Amino acid sequence: MQKNSASDKYRNFRLALATGGSMLLTIAIFLPSGTQPAFSQNVVVIDVDVKEVAKGYRASELAGADVQNGAGEEIGSIDVSFSI
Repeated sequence: MQKNSASDKYRNFRLALATGGSMLLTIAIFLPSGTQPAFSQNVVVIDVDVKEVAKGYRASELAGADVQNGAGEEIGSIDVSFSI
């Protein structure tokens, strides 16, 4: 009975790794890809007056202003204090 040398074991390992990798690649190529989105998306179109937006907002006007969610519920207020 012949003993396997370290180089033979390494060659067998590389052959097994290459074979397994080839099989995985073949499976990945021939499996049908997902053509459907994972979830549906809702898009909301908002009519924006560009001239109003261009005027901008001053931080002094926004400080302390209430923030509401889409349902009109108050979820917080604006704090403009920061440090650099």
